[in-house]
Amino acid sequence: MQKIANLIVRDIMREVKSIRPSTKIKKLISTFEKEEVDVLAVIDDKGKFLGDIHERDLLKLLVSKDDISWEEVTGPFGRIMDMAYFAETAKDLMHRHDITVGPEEKVSQVVKLMFRSNVDVVAVVEYGKVVGMVTELDILDRIYKRRKR
Repeated sequence: MQKIANLIVRDIMREVKSIRPSTKIKKLISTFEKEEVDVLAVIDDKGKFLGDIHERDLLKLLVSKDDISWEEVTGPFGRIMDMAYFAETAKDLMHRHDITVGPEEKVSQVVKLMFRSNVDVVAVVEYGKVVGMVTELDILDRIYKRRKR
């Protein structure tokens, strides 16, 4: 396990597949299908990482607007909690966060950051540009592959 903890992000990161926040849901779904990925980065026109959308987030689109109350979406105090049920664009469905790491960061540090920030994916940024992504599954896959050797 220590060998994996000491790996650097560059060793395990995946290629970034991204969309813009204004991407319509139909295009978003086709992007997941075409790219065959489980997560997409949401990046603005200037290349800044804004958040991510997981394939499983698409399930929220199956809930009819008639089957969910406004209070269930906004919470008891009217604070908007999850507009994803009414999503029309990637911006509506995405998990908003700006958690990023550099490609030379140790995997152990990334795991701590994920737990502290309550995220399961981080963007890898080098010289201000998103160059990859690391998910919890990427790290777990590496652990499982190491155990089988």
